[in-house]
Amino acid sequence: MSDIRWVASTPSTNTALRSEPIGSVLATLNQTAGRGRLGRDWLESAGKGLAISVVVHPTDVPTLVPLVAGAALVSVLTGHGVDAWMKWPNDVYIGERKVAGVLTEMPEPGRIIVGLGVNVRHAQGELPLDTATSLAAEGLDLDATEIADAWLATVRTRLAEVGTPGLIAWVRSVSALIGQRVAIDMPDGTRREVDVHDIARNGALELSTGETIVAGEVTRLRRAE
Repeated sequence: MSDIRWVASTPSTNTALRSEPIGSVLATLNQTAGRGRLGRDWLESAGKGLAISVVVHPTDVPTLVPLVAGAALVSVLTGHGVDAWMKWPNDVYIGERKVAGVLTEMPEPGRIIVGLGVNVRHAQGELPLDTATSLAAEGLDLDATEIADAWLATVRTRLAEVGTPGLIAWVRSVSALIGQRVAIDMPDGTRREVDVHDIARNGALELSTGETIVAGEVTRLRRAE
């Protein structure tokens, strides 16, 4: 039986778990004040999107946690025949549109909160951006509770594998950026165009220039035919 605690509504599943013990899980279909990466709002329509958070132990490589969370959802969706992929470090896409995002926070040493937001039943016109999509908008009728259960089980299994070659190989397998030309908006405000070489064992993005980056907003560029 799942240990997910479902609530009718909450401002933020991540915030609600800030004082909860490791292993606690909270989910809702009505998150009213969600947050995304870089301080962005995660806008939601009641009953249309899944928000779920879990408190986990820090791993030996905590920078891998958001990648594991994103890759876990890709695995769940591909298991249902969805052509999903992960955009480093943790966004999940179907085609060129974002369907889900991950936010990880460490409120104190010894605890990491992993939050996932998935657009499930939105019509295209209900989404906040033209670059977003939902499972329903892609013609997919998937149950949010089933997605939550499968994602949580995958996250827990894969976090136990951090430090093994198989874990990073799995993360690489769901990333569609390796070998691709990308634009990277860096934290200092600069923008670069570069090829992605690989994902490092610590989750950093390895560039064709020999550099590695641990933060930045990446956009996949279409290669010329």
